[in-house]
Amino acid sequence: MFALVLLLFITTRFAAQAQDNQTVIPLGQIVDRVVCARDANQSYALYLPAELREHTKMAGALCFDPGARGRVPVERFKEAAEKFGWIIVGSNNSRNASFQSSFDAWNAMTRDTAERFSLDEGRAYAAGFSGGRARHFCWPHNVRDCLAGVIAGGAGFPEGIEPAATMHFALFLTAGVDDFNFAEIKTLDEPLTRAGITHRIETHPGRHEWEPSSVAVDAVAWMELLAMQSGRRERDAAFIDVWWNAKLKQARDFEAAKTLYDAYQIYLELSLTFKGLHDVAEVESKTSELRNSREVREAIRDEQQQIKRQRELEGQIAGLIAASGRIRIQDTRL
Repeated sequence: MFALVLLLFITTRFAAQAQDNQTVIPLGQIVDRVVCARDANQSYALYLPAELREHTKMAGALCFDPGARGRVPVERFKEAAEKFGWIIVGSNNSRNASFQSSFDAWNAMTRDTAERFSLDEGRAYAAGFSGGRARHFCWPHNVRDCLAGVIAGGAGFPEGIEPAATMHFALFLTAGVDDFNFAEIKTLDEPLTRAGITHRIETHPGRHEWEPSSVAVDAVAWMELLAMQSGRRERDAAFIDVWWNAKLKQARDFEAAKTLYDAYQIYLELSLTFKGLHDVAEVESKTSELRNSREVREAIRDEQQQIKRQRELEGQIAGLIAASGRIRIQDTRL
């Protein structure tokens, strides 16, 4: 469990120092390798925001790349960390297709960061991409209440695991529009809704790769708003107004440009995310109006057809791979 304890304060005037060897960890810079004090075989990349208040507990995200490239997710989340005061940690050990490496990295990093830093136990998060999407975090018996949210890119739930009401975390899913797992991500909306899991699905330009920094900022802002909704974080009226106005402007700009499906998606997001934080009556009305418009209905239909075609293509490719494997096996028997 992400048991977070206060053992060290970080200030804006002094670099953080590791408890075990007093190694200086600079603020506002990516550190490529911090060795876990209790397990020298485990290390992580780290970013501590430059602007930190003394005695303030931080939200934190543990990040998992499929190739054990800890710096990559830290680079993508650096801007978000600076904006929202998060600590970002990227495993240098967790690898694709290796449950044990992910499990060991998770245990080592949670223990090490808990012993080094002042962290908010109610605002612990995980982020992963593709095979590093922290697949075991989705298992109900592993994550019941130890994570407030998961940010998963480039892949959905692992095979054999379905969204369930016992998963008590918010889920931000993202994929590039040219990602071969695009369909997998987009089709999760219905099962996540049935399971009652608070979620958001965001696409971005690109292929099978970590989400850009702008999407990471959006994901972290969304998690912060949900934390205010649930009481995990004290409500911040200025923060709410800034993000409400920014999103509302974005929606209205899309509407003015006649890209109504994009406008509809943002109005829908506003109505869900800000409920209880802001008056959403106007955006709920706009969401309903756009949902019934011809342009949005056609866009939804086109997207569904695109997903269907991608699924069919995936099936054809899987069939070719399976047939190729059978041919090779037969050849070895000649």
